Amino acid sequence: MNAAQRRNGTVALLFIDLDHFKRINDTLGHSVGDELLQTVAKRMRLAVRQEDTVARLGGDEFMVIVDRVEQPVSVAELSNRIIARICAPIALAGIEFTVSASVGISLFPDDGLTKDDLIRAADTAMYVAKDDGRNRFAFYTEEMTRKATLYMERDRDLRRGFDMGELVLHYQPQIDMASGAVLGVEALIRWQHPTAGLLGPDAVIPISEKSGLIVPIGEWVLREACAQACAWRRAGLPPLRMAVNVSARQMNPNRLPQFLKTLLDETGLPPERLEIEITESTLQNEDDCLATLLQLKRLGLMVAIDDFGTGYSCMGSLKSLPIDRLKIDRGFIRDIPEDRDSEAITEAIIAMAHRLNRTVIAEGVETLAQQDFLRSRGCREGQGYLYARPMAAAAVAALLAERSCLAPELP
Repeated sequence: MNAAQRRNGTVALLFIDLDHFKRINDTLGHSVGDELLQTVAKRMRLAVRQEDTVARLGGDEFMVIVDRVEQPVSVAELSNRIIARICAPIALAGIEFTVSASVGISLFPDDGLTKDDLIRAADTAMYVAKDDGRNRFAFYTEEMTRKATLYMERDRDLRRGFDMGELVLHYQPQIDMASGAVLGVEALIRWQHPTAGLLGPDAVIPISEKSGLIVPIGEWVLREACAQACAWRRAGLPPLRMAVNVSARQMNPNRLPQFLKTLLDETGLPPERLEIEITESTLQNEDDCLATLLQLKRLGLMVAIDDFGTGYSCMGSLKSLPIDRLKIDRGFIRDIPEDRDSEAITEAIIAMAHRLNRTVIAEGVETLAQQDFLRSRGCREGQGYLYARPMAAAAVAALLAERSCLAPELP
């Protein structure tokens, strides 16, 4: 840094973290993990110039100091070269596997005038690379620090709100579009913030997904929703299904099924009254997801794919997945009947669901024209502002009592 300052030059700092290294230690043992770190260190040394410095900070974290940087693009090229070297297959303990890395880059003097500032900046950039999908690099900017600071403040505030019992559930009815009967409700999280008022899921879900708080919050939602469904039953209200969204982070075959079994045993809620909603992106982790879904079906639970049509479901695997219901994303429903493409996609999803013997429900129904189109194409169920907005439990109870004479027999 001193030499660069004298010549008005630039130094780059690369903060490198191996992705999912803990899994290797946990599954193959620490001795294999140590061998992997030695192999990675040698590969990194071969990827850089002789005058550059490669160092291991500890654990699976490395740093590279790049002297005499001519252009930032050369640092990007170096980062890609390091990532490519690390990603080459490795054979250890008779097993061949690959490992990836995330790289954060800071530049002296633009991103800091002390070594601590540069390290902090590169570390921040590394987490941006991880958030963007891992196995890539990211440069540090002041905007990254601002976003990181805001995230930490929101994370602290959310944890405080969760501990203080500020999270609540609202419920949006799911309607039989022919009779108007309430078939079920979807549990939707809200945050009763002490100063900002009632906040929607956008204030909770992104932060909790990033921090890992989504698992305890998700389990709280399941407990609260099941308890509420049982309370409505005890009050003599018509039976209905309770739909609850589950994050990809919760789809752990060693945790979620057992948690739900215990919850159903404790509450006495019939398993067929609880529907677990997952997104299409969750299906990308196919092995864990399928193992979890099969266990949920053995418990007798219902399973739905939420926001269907916006992800990348493999049509070949869809037919073999233990799915009961497809929820058509509101983005397609919103543009009906004005947009012919949205109509065509919606019609195709409904037809496919019927051919696969799956139930289909449309989200975001707001107009009679949308309802008429859906019913004419064979979609029986709808959810949206045309019928009801998300509401507190007491309002749902009043609605159920009012429409109890319309309630059909649920399977």
